[in-house]
Amino acid sequence: MSNPEALSYVGAITGVIGAISGIVGSVLGVKAYRRNSRDKALDLRVQLHREVQELSHDCEQLPDAIALGLRSRRAVASAVGNTGALQLFTDGCAQDTERTTALSAQLARIDDLGDESEDLWVLERRLIEIQRVRAEIAQLKSRYQAAMVEDDKTREWLRASAIARVGRRE
Repeated sequence: MSNPEALSYVGAITGVIGAISGIVGSVLGVKAYRRNSRDKALDLRVQLHREVQELSHDCEQLPDAIALGLRSRRAVASAVGNTGALQLFTDGCAQDTERTTALSAQLARIDDLGDESEDLWVLERRLIEIQRVRAEIAQLKSRYQAAMVEDDKTREWLRASAIARVGRRE
């Protein structure tokens, strides 16, 4: 049979080993959690910078799209003689140009992390803010793309009208 004294020593030794294993496991768990948080913050920062660069590029192209849309609308309005709608469109272009400038400044502010670069909550909030900016830039782009399509249809109508007038004269 077994010696009760030896059994108590074996129990004590396995208890100490279990305690040491538990302490080592919790220390390693805390280290892994911190490393995971750093890696997550790095991933979010990289994603944030990539998104800001992409949107900055889109935002830089907006003034050209607005100017092109305005030139197109002026040409169509002069042909049709609709100056009231042109004035409304011109005012909208001025507001959209100001908004584009504000969006560029907002993107620069979002990209400047400073001391908050490790805070996951700040990074996530900024990524959400990026999505709002993305939606606004997309709305501005689509507004001027739609204006160009509308102007092209008006040009086609003007051409067809001119061809029909010439055909009636002959």
